[in-house]
Parts: sequence; structure tokens; C-alpha cells
Amino acid sequence: MNLSSDRPALLYHKVSPSWEVGVTRVSPPDFYRQMKRLAEAGWSTILPSEACPCGSRDRRITPSSPDQVQHTSDSDSSTKQFLLIFDDGYKCIYKYALPVLREFGFRATVFIPSAYLGKTNDWDHQLLGRRFDHLDRDMLLSLIKEGWEIGSHTVSHIDLLQAGREHQADEIFNSRLKLKELTGQEVNWISFPFCRYDRKILEIAINAGYSGGVIPVQHDSVTAPDGFCLLKADAVYRWDSGSSVNRLLERGNGYKLSGRLRSAANRLSYGTVLWKRLFSNANGRTPLAMSE
Repeated sequence: MNLSSDRPALLYHKVSPSWEVGVTRVSPPDFYRQMKRLAEAGWSTILPSEACPCGSRDRRITPSSPDQVQHTSDSDSSTKQFLLIFDDGYKCIYKYALPVLREFGFRATVFIPSAYLGKTNDWDHQLLGRRFDHLDRDMLLSLIKEGWEIGSHTVSHIDLLQAGREHQADEIFNSRLKLKELTGQEVNWISFPFCRYDRKILEIAINAGYSGGVIPVQHDSVTAPDGFCLLKADAVYRWDSGSSVNRLLERGNGYKLSGRLRSAANRLSYGTVLWKRLFSNANGRTPLAMSE
């Protein structure tokens, strides 16, 4: 059963003033303008567990096409809900994004690579030596108190499709266990690094206890197992403005074209995997001790 979601989603990575090579960083002033525009347009946030409740069966949430969307006025707030997602769990979202979201009454979900909690992003390429810090446990607990939801981004942010099935299971199971241990909260959602997944990976995720996954690119050839939600989120990039993110949520004219551009940008992220494969053994098996 393929259900269309009437709740769109935005996916961010970094909200930081620190310049880097890449397109996933959004400056704090731009982020503020984007959230202000959405708040003024009447949007409010909803969490994945609210959009697709745990324990639901045979549900697959995908974005509606522009022809399927019923456009509403800004005053119709009951239908203007969106999901706000942060991949990778960077410390900068605590410093720069959280105060903005608190101001506008927005909540978010952050996906954490559990082996890098409180560490730098050594899983990523270090072009020009730029490094970014990840959230630590105290910050996660603070975000939970703010009403945020915590999700898994596997243990070590590897390309799961390049790993054996046992390694895939370790990455998916152990991240959930570690984050639950650290936060005392259920971890029901997963985001697959580089949006690299197949049917077997989804089956491993549901066996590990996840209710669903958030993805920036829908692989139409991969169907979700019964009871597992796949929720599509549109990635936000450096070039986006307050108006453009509002158009993403409205899914009006130009949405399909914008989607192709964002899919192309997402494919560029695979350069990280290629870089690491060429210059290190970062995609090799990582120790998964629960005490890490």
C-alpha cells in the first residue's frame, strides 16, 4: 500500500558560519530567514513518530506529486505541518539552529552516527583541513527536553551498500542500542548515510526495531517492508532562500525540477565515499564496542 504524505519534510546538515567546500552548509542568517518565512506562512512542525506512528503496518510515505497536492491558504494551519530533519548530528545545530527553532516554536529530529558522538567528523573527507564537531550526550539530552526526536545515522556513517550483511546489521542494530542507552529514549527512526540502501537493509532496520527511515532520494525500485515507513525529505542547500524552502513545502510549480537538482546534489555526497576509499580505509570495519 503506497500512501502519499500530506506532510512534507526539509533536511538540513550544517547551520554554521564556518566556510567549507560543499553545498550542505546553511549560514545562520539564511537559516533564520528561512524559518521566519515558514513561520509567517503558517507552517508548524511535526515529528516522524507523529507523522507515521510507531507500530503502523504496511505504510510507505512518499511525497505527493504537484497534481495531488491540495493547496491551502496560509490561514489553514491544520494542514501546514512539516518535518524538520538534521542529518549527521553536528554541534553547530545546537549552537545556531536550536535558538532559532525555539523562537518560532519549531521542533526537529536529528540523526546521529553514534560512534562520532562528541567527536569530529573524521568519517567525512577533510578537504582543506576543515573539520566539524558532532553533538555530545549532554546536548542530545537538552534537545530531547526541547521536544526534539533522536534518530540513528548508523554507527560510523559508512556506505552500507559497500558493507557485508553482518556489518550492515552491526551498524544498524548497535547504533540504535547505543543511542537508547545514552538518552534513555526509544530510537525509532533511521537515516541511511548517503541515501544508500536496498530492500535487505530495510529488512535489517525493521528487525532491529525501527519504525521507519528518512531519505532525501526515493529509490523507486526499492519497496519498504510491511510496517516500515519511508519518509522522503527534501534536502536544503547553500543556495536556498526563505522563499525557496516555502515552495519546497508547498510542492507547487517547479517542485519536480527542483527535485532533480537536489537528487543530483545528493549524488555528489558519494564523493566522500570515493575519497575515503582512495586515501584511507575509513569504510572498513569499525570497532563497535558498546562502551565507545
